[in-house]
Amino acid sequence: MNGEKIKIGVITPSDFFINTAKEIARNLDLGVKLTTAIANRFEAVPIGQQMETAGVEVMVSRHGTARELQQNLSIPVLSVPLTSFQLFQYIQRASQMGRRILVLAYHDHFDGIEQLEQTFNVKITYINRNKKGFEDIENCILYGINQGCQVVMGGKITAITAQKHNLKSLEIPVNPTALAQTLQDACSVARSRRREVELNQRYRTVIDTIAEGIIALDRQGNITTLNRVAKSILGLSEETAGEMHISRFFKNPAILKVMQSGEGMRHQIENINDEQYLVDHVPVMKDKRVLGGVMTIQKVSSIQVAENELRRSLTQRLVTKYNIDDFVGQTSISMQLKNKAKKFALHDTTVLITGDTGTGKEIIAQSIHNLSRRQGGPFVSINCGAIPETLLESELFGYEGGAFTGSLRSGKAGLFELAHRGTIFLDEVGDAPPSVQSRLLRVLQEREVMRIGGNRLIPVDVRVVSATNKDLTQQVARGAFREDLFYRLNILNLQVPTLFERIEDLPLLAVKIINRKVRQERLSPVKLPKECLDRLSSLKWPGNVRQLVNFIERLLILCEGRFSQEIFDELLSEMIQSSPAEAKQKTEASRQVSSLKDKALDSEAGLILAILKEEDFNRKNTAQRLGISRTTLWRKLKALPQS
Repeated sequence: MNGEKIKIGVITPSDFFINTAKEIARNLDLGVKLTTAIANRFEAVPIGQQMETAGVEVMVSRHGTARELQQNLSIPVLSVPLTSFQLFQYIQRASQMGRRILVLAYHDHFDGIEQLEQTFNVKITYINRNKKGFEDIENCILYGINQGCQVVMGGKITAITAQKHNLKSLEIPVNPTALAQTLQDACSVARSRRREVELNQRYRTVIDTIAEGIIALDRQGNITTLNRVAKSILGLSEETAGEMHISRFFKNPAILKVMQSGEGMRHQIENINDEQYLVDHVPVMKDKRVLGGVMTIQKVSSIQVAENELRRSLTQRLVTKYNIDDFVGQTSISMQLKNKAKKFALHDTTVLITGDTGTGKEIIAQSIHNLSRRQGGPFVSINCGAIPETLLESELFGYEGGAFTGSLRSGKAGLFELAHRGTIFLDEVGDAPPSVQSRLLRVLQEREVMRIGGNRLIPVDVRVVSATNKDLTQQVARGAFREDLFYRLNILNLQVPTLFERIEDLPLLAVKIINRKVRQERLSPVKLPKECLDRLSSLKWPGNVRQLVNFIERLLILCEGRFSQEIFDELLSEMIQSSPAEAKQKTEASRQVSSLKDKALDSEAGLILAILKEEDFNRKNTAQRLGISRTTLWRKLKALPQS
């Protein structure tokens, strides 16, 4: 819009005025588009309204015509002024036509009237047409005649009216210099209005784009501004959204108290048309003086929707990697487990998955999520045994800003919040500390969480799947795990078998693992001979599938695309030797040997002490009976434990 020509309207009964305006616009290159009309003050208003509708931004006129336009148009109307020089010039001319002069104008007075009277030896009657009784030019002329005036000065209509009453008249034409200045002022006003319109449009666009309702008020509580959302909340149309008092919509409006005290009130729950809204009340201040107030209004249900969207955006990366087909196995025990998991997935009931480390508990947990109605929601996993107690609480339940040293100022949503409308997987739940157990129990019971340092309850729609490699019944018996939490978690139970319990699945598992590792790690494929698979199937695999995966990955890396029996045998031997079970057996054997030695030493010490006592502690006789030297006896006695 700033590149367009400024549209200026000119309405006057004078041809000279219009022709002069066109010449000035052309000579000064003002960049304006003039729309002109010849009309008197009584004809000017409808013409001016048409010009305004057509896009004219500023109107230029003079005298009474300008006055009429100012009272009836919403765009600025500038009046070309009567200069002091013009008045001086035309008083001089009028003095040659008569000594008593009537001057009609639209302001109170001109400075220097007395000096003009003395200079030209005349009597000037000056009438302000804005004063009551002088609005009609006919009355002005009659008043002048009664005052003995012989000459009247004014515009074209004044001259025409004076002629009707046989009064001499002197028409004062527009001054070109004053008109040029007025046209330039009109351009400045138009540019300022354009900037103001643009700013207002930006402001209006901003507040109408905001999802909250915004209501601005003056100091008396009258609504001065409200955005599109606020109009909808209050049930107002564009036509009815004029200035109204806030008490029309709120009983005992809190914003009035806020404007009295100068202190804001936030997060107030208020009812509007039987709907609950969260309302903030803020005073508008300048120099410690209240100028008005602003209310921001949010529908409570909209806040909940926005919170859900935020949670969804935060959990976009909290997705699953596995489905039920990734649990490889065709044995009856494997098929029973997978069928059970499929049935459990159809319900939102809490599931407890038990089984040794490395058996694939997380694969089953993710499969339950992917087979459930929550598959489109987030899957959030956390290992309860791998995180310190204080950190685990903040991770699970979140915290408010400043809740503890090192916390984010903005606070942080917990994993239960992030898992809203999805599944949370609590791995190694048996290792959860007592403080976390009690909070977990509340979440399972109430389906709501409270952040650390917070004071509000946040509802969560979450399915809980947990896993453990511990016997929770023994944990409960020892007092290490809450009994009530155990029963909350253990509604549906899945026992994942060890690899040894489904060892027939090993050949199929090995092939699947090789294919996956080749694809993921870009390794060269290797085919295992049947006799090698048989040897692998003969082992107990204390580390379960995870141990098998590690073995195969090492084999693929070292074989480099060509199977080597030597490498296979070496890796198998290393795995068996480094197996925790093998180490446990060696430790047990060493312990048994040490025990036998200890028992032997205990027997020898008893024999020595018995004979020493029989010989009345005579060391020579004791050594002879034992068949050892006195030095050896002394050394053995010294090695005995002191009591």
